[in-house]
Amino acid sequence: MIVRIPAWVWEAKDRWGGDNMGRRRLTEHALRVALVTAAVNGEKEISEPCLAAAFRFVEWQERLRAKFRPGLAETKEAECLEAVYHALLEQHQKQKAAGTFPKGADLIGRDRESLWQCLNYTDVVKARNLYRKYGSMVTRIKNVMVEDGILERIKEIETDEKGKESEGKATPFLRPAKDPITADTNLKPDRRFEHGIEALVSGSYSPRVNKKNFLLSLS
Repeated sequence: MIVRIPAWVWEAKDRWGGDNMGRRRLTEHALRVALVTAAVNGEKEISEPCLAAAFRFVEWQERLRAKFRPGLAETKEAECLEAVYHALLEQHQKQKAAGTFPKGADLIGRDRESLWQCLNYTDVVKARNLYRKYGSMVTRIKNVMVEDGILERIKEIETDEKGKESEGKATPFLRPAKDPITADTNLKPDRRFEHGIEALVSGSYSPRVNKKNFLLSLS
């Protein structure tokens, strides 16, 4: 049988996930649970009680993950990458919530409203003593993240005599770039950032649900 997903379900899923990056995969899990449940119940589409029960189930998963979260790293390099990721992600979320930016970011000619995206890589990893723990590996990890498109360098904005703006020299700041694994530009920058790092560390990739063509066939 085929179980249909009404349009309101996608909106409810997005509202439930919100800006909580930790729920990125859980929203997909909730949809799958709701689909299977509806199919087992003999329903032709996902109902409100069915989706609500699915949300409760993945919220339970969320609590379990928070308590028993395993490390993803299997090598020293992966361990370093994971440590750098969590340091950058925490700083990124902190700046986003408070609307703050690192020292000197307001001097590079960029729009002030976007400055919270600027990350001073050196300051962030120094604050976590990662150079002391991993040495030059921290710099190599930064280069890997830039080369793989997880982070992008921010350049100064220069204005010529005619008032035309152009990018100038590089600054010490980086920001989350596109998702290097899926190139899914529909994701919010912070979610692309999270998925790109996670996939790099674990070596895994979980395809995202296609809203337009997502039907579950059960025979």
